[in-house]
Amino acid sequence: MKVELDNHLTNINNLINNYKMINHFLILLSSGMLAIAMGFINSPKNNNENGINKPEPSMLVSFNEDISEGTYYIRSAATTDKYLDADAAKNGEIVTLNRFGDSKSDNAWEVKKVNGPLGGYTIRNTKFSNYYIDADFNNTGNNNCKVQLWKRTGPNGNINPLDGGNPVSVNQEWYIQKVKGGNNKFRIANIKNSQMFLDAKDDGSSNSRLKLYRKRNNDQTQIWVFEKK
Repeated sequence: MKVELDNHLTNINNLINNYKMINHFLILLSSGMLAIAMGFINSPKNNNENGINKPEPSMLVSFNEDISEGTYYIRSAATTDKYLDADAAKNGEIVTLNRFGDSKSDNAWEVKKVNGPLGGYTIRNTKFSNYYIDADFNNTGNNNCKVQLWKRTGPNGNINPLDGGNPVSVNQEWYIQKVKGGNNKFRIANIKNSQMFLDAKDDGSSNSRLKLYRKRNNDQTQIWVFEKK
């Protein structure tokens, strides 16, 4: 009897997980984000052929796995000594650039693959271990979109960033693409809007806030050096 009950519970859990995955997929499909990530839809700048936007060769695409999972210090290529930094464990806390302090734990980030239809990665702070790099959900299509810490949201988490909002966590998920010819250098694009890249203040000054910004060719403020911890 116990074995049969355990089997029933396992089957129920599998059904629930399958439902969550299908629901996530349908939400992404209906919003157009899946088509964007798969390369069928792109920015208006791209060539259009038979009504279908042709993606640029440099476009980030689904299931991009250019970097190994692990814990990294992530430095702006515009500087020699300033890294992604977080100061407090709270939703909405800004992510900045800063030099190493007495402890490097607030500069260390766990990069982990997303087990979802779009692939990509989450980037979690190791000091504030319940908090992830997050782009402001309502503004991911805008230059200067706020980049912040937030607890995991949507179908892969237990809270939602919007009141009665969309159960999608793609604003906390990122494509990480290696820069050609760059040693451990990468660009980081937000999956909710893969035309928007993680960007630092032009002068790379300490305490400068991170933001999302459209791609600016070889601008070093959008290029990141991943140093393995």
